[in-house]
Amino acid sequence: LIYTIIQKIIKRFFQKMEIVWQIEKPIKSPSILVANHLGALGPVLIMTNLEIRVYPWIISDMVDPKKQIKYLCKNFIEKDLNLKPPLSIGVAHVITKIINPLFQTIKVIPVYKNSKKIKETLNKTLNLLLNDSYILIFPENPMLKPIDGIEPFMTGFVKLAELYYKKAGKKLPFYPIFVSEKKSKIIIGEAIFYNSEIDYMRQKKEICKFLEDQLRYLYRTLNDDYN
Repeated sequence: LIYTIIQKIIKRFFQKMEIVWQIEKPIKSPSILVANHLGALGPVLIMTNLEIRVYPWIISDMVDPKKQIKYLCKNFIEKDLNLKPPLSIGVAHVITKIINPLFQTIKVIPVYKNSKKIKETLNKTLNLLLNDSYILIFPENPMLKPIDGIEPFMTGFVKLAELYYKKAGKKLPFYPIFVSEKKSKIIIGEAIFYNSEIDYMRQKKEICKFLEDQLRYLYRTLNDDYN
């Protein structure tokens, strides 16, 4: 209930998106929703427009009090808002006062990249999947150059499907979700399912390639430069 109330309040401040279904409704649960990031806007638009309760992965620096301000300044305020220190630092402090209680209510899942604590991320996510939840992930690697508007993926999230199959004996679906601010659309594409009969390393590549290809196709279809 609280999540729904917050969802409706935040939605008032952002554009309304058209949901385009390339599949039959609804999205199966549990499932992994794999989306393009679109900066800070993508996660907000998805969570406020999809009428389902999702649990988003979020970089751990965004919930770490010691790293939060620096991360916000570098990756959002100075990059997207073009503000410089000390103004950017002041704005970051204001933003944290708003988002920290929001994160607690939404129950974001911190992602500890390049750390042994990534096990905490996987275990917390697995428990949610075992309770039929929807997990929202933005796997684009910002360190790599975009190809047709989509940066190549970090692939570790596929491990969730293997862990889930071992626990539940069921194949987990991954749904590609493309967000276009320019077209005011969120497109939900055909899922790819984990297959326990295929070697994990091979399947990890195949699943990520399928999802990347789907998002790039949608980018080419919607982007004005390709029309």
